[in-house]
Amino acid sequence: MADKPGLDRLYFGKDDAESDFARGGLLRQGFMRTRAYDEALAGSKTLIIGRKGSGKSAICLMLKNDLQAEDRCSLISPDEISTDEIRRFHLPGIPPEQSKLLIWRYVFAVQVAKFIVTAGQKVIAKSDSLSQKLSCLRKFLLDNGEIEDLSFTERFWKVIERLKSAISVEAFSVKVSVDAEVKAPSAGTKAHDQLDVVESHLNAAAVALGMSGTDKPFHLLVDQIEKVWSNDRESDSMVVGLLLAAKDLHKRFDFVICTVFLQTDIYEQLQFQDRDKLRGDEFHIDWDEDHLLDLISARAHASLGFPVSDDNLWGGLFEDSVESQPCKKFLVSRTLMRPRDII
Repeated sequence: MADKPGLDRLYFGKDDAESDFARGGLLRQGFMRTRAYDEALAGSKTLIIGRKGSGKSAICLMLKNDLQAEDRCSLISPDEISTDEIRRFHLPGIPPEQSKLLIWRYVFAVQVAKFIVTAGQKVIAKSDSLSQKLSCLRKFLLDNGEIEDLSFTERFWKVIERLKSAISVEAFSVKVSVDAEVKAPSAGTKAHDQLDVVESHLNAAAVALGMSGTDKPFHLLVDQIEKVWSNDRESDSMVVGLLLAAKDLHKRFDFVICTVFLQTDIYEQLQFQDRDKLRGDEFHIDWDEDHLLDLISARAHASLGFPVSDDNLWGGLFEDSVESQPCKKFLVSRTLMRPRDII
């Protein structure tokens, strides 16, 4: 093996997407574009399901990489420090799943607001009406302590505290006032109504900007849900709330695509009434021997800096056979048919 030409230069990258995307990894140069990537980019499949190590996060990171140059993408991943707060969160007056759904509705609404404000800044000749709508959205973000860049960096526990106290919607000239003779709504109903107000103003601003029906939609990418899932009822409600909020987002904003990347074992354990409505959104990532070997060829090309034929790779850089098996079949047979294993 030591005498094989070029073997000392051969490198297939790191086995987790986040490390492989960073400096020293090969994900950017050696990414193999698959049907799962194309379906997510087109928005025809918005629930990407796969086993751990099957390449979900790689697709997510490459989508972000390809779309962020046009400010058309936001990556959302919950932080582990907020796990208990997310699981325990419940607003009186609505079911647990609806409470969790409101977390995601708010996070999505804020990201859509940032996108609209960013897009509005690029418009040179603004009408008075459009300028007013954009000013209202900017004030909404400031009033609620949100930053205006498209990355989601805030801790989820801060979002939860905001929902518990009250979302500020005064930027839209809406003040909460309850007649003394009328019973105040529950906290859950109040938060729901406030989000309705925010979303209606987001749509109005989007229409004024001509975003409706655009062929360059805004992508929300949700990944690493396993960080806040603990295989209990509260965690299940959190994931169900996410899936329902993502599904509903397409109805609320026709210029937004929300794609969720979810581990197979989590999705298979979920039980909820509207699950059948998600079937058309599902894409299950499956790898076979040919595709795994294509991936290795793409990584070898990226590593060496020039294309490597199948014969040169397996007959030139590697030994022809191992334990009476062709080398490539020997390697694939010792994987769980996942990119992580063969890399």
